Amino acid sequence: MDGRFSPCQLTPARDPGRLGWCCDRRSSRGTCALYHAPPLSLERTQTLLLEGQFKRCYRMDVASFERLLLMIRPALERDIGQSIRRTRTDPVTPENMLQMTISWLAGSNYHMTRNLAGASVPGFYSCLHAVMDAICEYPELRIRSPAESEEHMLKLADDFTSISADGIMTGCVGCIEGWLCHIRAPSALEVPDVAAFFSDHYQMYGVNVPFVTRFVASQGTVLIPAGKSEIL
Repeated sequence: MDGRFSPCQLTPARDPGRLGWCCDRRSSRGTCALYHAPPLSLERTQTLLLEGQFKRCYRMDVASFERLLLMIRPALERDIGQSIRRTRTDPVTPENMLQMTISWLAGSNYHMTRNLAGASVPGFYSCLHAVMDAICEYPELRIRSPAESEEHMLKLADDFTSISADGIMTGCVGCIEGWLCHIRAPSALEVPDVAAFFSDHYQMYGVNVPFVTRFVASQGTVLIPAGKSEIL
């Protein structure tokens, strides 16, 4: 596997087993106890990569995952000594944090994902917020308005004209496409206007994800409540 990390499986812990918290729901008081999550098999990781399951499960290829991890790793590093003093176990690695986040964003059940990582529910959501904050704060990943030269903007307009039917599209340097991300109905405690997230067209709650596209490359995305216009 040429030594690269594969988030198809969580990275094995340095110890024979990773410590985690397990709650007994059969008890009315929900008592919790420490358990050892067994290390995951490297052979199984290699098998999943060879089967080509990575992109299907995570909606991105291994090279893209590694490139994103390289960008945000410094923001995800945790102090090992402090983690051991507080939780009696090693901190979650940046690889595992990104793996859980990408898996969840790709549609994986969060209970299954966090159980594989040996993470508590609060710990799982803490990882999600940490990864998303790191992505949003990374300079090269920020959404920016076009800053091309006038000559390049004119070329983009000419390119759009050349691919439009009978050259009818003139003066266009970008286009917007959207996708509705289905969500549960938010509560009034979470958002100021619950009705704004309901789409009359699709008859469901969601957020619009407009994708601004240039002729040769994507520009970025934003999130808009389903009931709001995509015209910014």
